[in-house]
Amino acid sequence: LWSYDLRDDLLTLDDSVLDTLGFRADGAARRWSALHGVVHVEDRALVDAALETSRGSGLYGPIEYRVIRPDGDEAWVYSQARM
Repeated sequence: LWSYDLRDDLLTLDDSVLDTLGFRADGAARRWSALHGVVHVEDRALVDAALETSRGSGLYGPIEYRVIRPDGDEAWVYSQARM
């Protein structure tokens, strides 16, 4: 699970999301750019469009995209949210 504060641009990610993304489970809030930075280059426009749509509709996704973990492994993410 995750939450995103649009106003302050802060993400709060649970341990399972942090693990999928290859981030340390340290409880720190992160900026959207930290997540965006691990999204596969070919999927960034899709993720950007979903976020922009969510600003008007309050719904994010459902969307599937790839992330590149710090160890170089690729992982698929399925994401859906209500904002």
